[in-house]
Amino acid sequence: MNPESSRAVLRPRPGTIICVVISAVLLIATGSPIQQNAKAEVKLTSEKPNILLVVADDQPLRTMETMPITRAWMGETGVRYPHAYATTPVCCPSRTTLMTGRYAHNHGVTTNGQQGVGNLDHEATIQRVLGDNGYRTAAFGKYLNAWDVFEPPPHFDEWAIIPKSAKAYSGGIWNTQGVVTRVGTYGTTYVGDQATDFIERTTEEPWFMYLAPPAPHPPFEPERRYLDLKVSKWKGDPSNFDRRTADMPWYVQRANKSVAEGKKTRRQQLVTLRSLDDVMGDLRETLELTGELENTVVIYISDNGFLWGQHGLIKKFVPYVESVRIPAFISWPAGLPVGKDGRIVGTIDITPTILDAAGLAQDELPVDGRSLLDDSWSRREILIEAWKDSPHIPAWSGLISPRRSYVTYYEENNFIAEFLEYYDLKDDPYQMSNLLGDRDTSNDPKKRGELALRLFQARTCAGPEDCP
Repeated sequence: MNPESSRAVLRPRPGTIICVVISAVLLIATGSPIQQNAKAEVKLTSEKPNILLVVADDQPLRTMETMPITRAWMGETGVRYPHAYATTPVCCPSRTTLMTGRYAHNHGVTTNGQQGVGNLDHEATIQRVLGDNGYRTAAFGKYLNAWDVFEPPPHFDEWAIIPKSAKAYSGGIWNTQGVVTRVGTYGTTYVGDQATDFIERTTEEPWFMYLAPPAPHPPFEPERRYLDLKVSKWKGDPSNFDRRTADMPWYVQRANKSVAEGKKTRRQQLVTLRSLDDVMGDLRETLELTGELENTVVIYISDNGFLWGQHGLIKKFVPYVESVRIPAFISWPAGLPVGKDGRIVGTIDITPTILDAAGLAQDELPVDGRSLLDDSWSRREILIEAWKDSPHIPAWSGLISPRRSYVTYYEENNFIAEFLEYYDLKDDPYQMSNLLGDRDTSNDPKKRGELALRLFQARTCAGPEDCP
């Protein structure tokens, strides 16, 4: 177990700390790099920054209202990415992308099951590279779904992990520094306590922390003190009420989740996020007390989004905007100006950003993404992809941007197309009119052939020069 620590004997490490925070919901955007609200100059330090990667679980967009501390923190010191995507909206594949900077078709973890997790090359992860370059590494919270809880997570010096968020809220079985035991503490609070203790004790070397609370994943168990928390009213989106789904895939045609169920899910997610906001407040206070707030990169992000009954669905896994768009923020007072970055970004960009912040070469790992600290690039679109992980949703891949979404569904996992979707997101943001739904080529977009070719190239791409 971790040794006890006391705030009374805190000793700051020389230099500042870089904190990168990416919210559970990455937002997708186009436009120019950082639009500066403050800080005309970027101040860099010779000290390696600390790096805090916070990964919410299933947090969609429009869910920051119960996180006032996080909103204030990121608003005062951070960069917001309003056009961020989870390139594979499934827990294990997405978390592996965050750890490797690679699309799922390259890192090989394509499902939540044991077979998928077994494909992970732990040597090709950011924790391995940082550990080899003087960082003390820690993982607190959900690791990977099919992970054996008795096994320590490779390349982490300290850990308190649990395989599934559904078991993490209360009474779950955790592996804490090699001791496997049932934990009665509320799960989000437990990972927060581990995190603040780690920061207080790690004062002589830079650190990397992967913090993965269960919120707001099902079963959405709120902390007792927030059972009656009030949230804003939501009437539902147009896609919650539209049942004209004949031009959509078969699983959508069969979907039947009600608006009432969607409203309940939304409220439950917002309430569980309130406890995560408390953890964020404790983290900021601890960084201030240790003197490391300035030079800590805080990345706040979600592994994927979540539908609240849109198209009759309450889930992730699917290529609709509510499933793939996520909140994302980075705070690094010593290295980034405050503002908004309107580029299209994704989970593939987190590892390259961490490498850049730590002063390490991009070729340390075979990444597909690009550093968000580099303002010289932009995308026209990004690849999204998923493999068949259940009998309910087929495999698919697509290209998405704020302007359009083009998706191909496949027979099993063999890349033989069986259904197409194309949405003009500018005129149809709720994806209610599939322009390819009747398979009538007279209704195809003019550039259908070009899109099909670009998608083929994207789902076999490798490296930032080749990948969208």
